[in-house]
Amino acid sequence: MFVDQQGFIGFTESVAFMSALAVKRSGKKKVAATVETGKLLDMPWPLWGGRLCGAKVGDVPVAHLAREIDAAIGIESIGVYIMPELGLYPNSIAAALTLLSAVKDIFRNQGVFSVIVRRFTGQRKMPCANEKKEALKTA
Repeated sequence: MFVDQQGFIGFTESVAFMSALAVKRSGKKKVAATVETGKLLDMPWPLWGGRLCGAKVGDVPVAHLAREIDAAIGIESIGVYIMPELGLYPNSIAAALTLLSAVKDIFRNQGVFSVIVRRFTGQRKMPCANEKKEALKTA
């Protein structure tokens, strides 16, 4: 969980900002995320030029997809960050340090999160054939 001058930065904003930062720093254009991430990252991509690729829910599938597609970062909407340059495992400390390394940029551009529409999410189970789930990985 992160906070800025205005208070709590929700998972939507944190995940989007960390993804954009990873894309910018690595030069890689792909982000591995769980399919449950849904619309959380739709807004920033036209601005930052990345591509979201969906994995099954869980850090292990995200790590495998991150390796497979050579992703800039692997994320789950609950705030799990996999930094492939450090290892293919969740690393909250590295994510926090990465964000802190960009604090100067964040405060220089106080509207850094303004391009991201705040969303409220909920979860529910929906039936879906396995073939359709696999198709999401390459969508």
